[in-house]
Amino acid sequence: MLVNAVNTAPLVAVLAIVIDAAVYIGETEIAAPPEAALRTLWIEEDDTARPPPPEAALRPLWVEGDVPTRPDPVVILPTDIENDPNLELRDDVDALAAIADKYTFWQGNGANWPKKAAWGSFTQLWNANLPIIRKSCGWNNWGADNSATEISNLQKAINQVAGEAKIEPRFILSIVMQESGGCVRVPTTNNGVRNPGLMQSHNGAGTCAGRNPCPNAQILQMIRDGTSGTKAGDGIKQCLAKTSKVVTNAPHRAVVAAARLYNSGSVDYNNLNNPFTATKCYSCDVANRLTGWTLAARKCS
Repeated sequence: MLVNAVNTAPLVAVLAIVIDAAVYIGETEIAAPPEAALRTLWIEEDDTARPPPPEAALRPLWVEGDVPTRPDPVVILPTDIENDPNLELRDDVDALAAIADKYTFWQGNGANWPKKAAWGSFTQLWNANLPIIRKSCGWNNWGADNSATEISNLQKAINQVAGEAKIEPRFILSIVMQESGGCVRVPTTNNGVRNPGLMQSHNGAGTCAGRNPCPNAQILQMIRDGTSGTKAGDGIKQCLAKTSKVVTNAPHRAVVAAARLYNSGSVDYNNLNNPFTATKCYSCDVANRLTGWTLAARKCS
């Protein structure tokens, strides 16, 4: 019996090598999302067996009758109110600061935190955050990444609402990035209070969770809810109005104190990193975002 020789084609092995958080398959590089861009949110659903939500997802703003065991909002007044009329009289909103993607662990009452002259312009900060805005939905498994139209509408909405509410667009952008990374499809969280949308507002009407595409009207509503507030609770406009009455002639301190109030419903003016029951370094994060922080390691303890 004759045995015919069979020419067999060699098997090609595909070697996947993981180097510095990037996966290489053959000659194709697939970049892993930066850890700083990932933010796990507590998605609203009916599941009483869930573990406690991660700290980054907590932003309890309380309304009467929510949970009887919750403490009332707390305001700890500053012991060193600065009323020097020459302290900070000018907002350099058009100045080009030397922003950088770095994180500084600011502590205390905000006196030595970055003043407005050190903040980036809105254009600088928008461009610095644009790579995250483009990819934050996919990185966090919240659905399709923002489209070019949705991104354009988000930028327009921030500027429009800033004009309507007389609030810094830079402050609005920093809260958007802190709460959702700019993903229009960010889920709704619920830790006793429903927090939907780009700014995780206080029971607002605007949301595009699970919706693609996200209509411009919803994007605008999400920014209005978080900035100008809702029937259920304050937006950053109301928070800033309150803190500006306590910290006068130091606008940068009023802004970071307002961020603390928005996040936790309470504020310790002597220690802006006092989380009460919310996110410890929320105010510190916002201060860093205003000076260009995007993906650098978060140094907060």
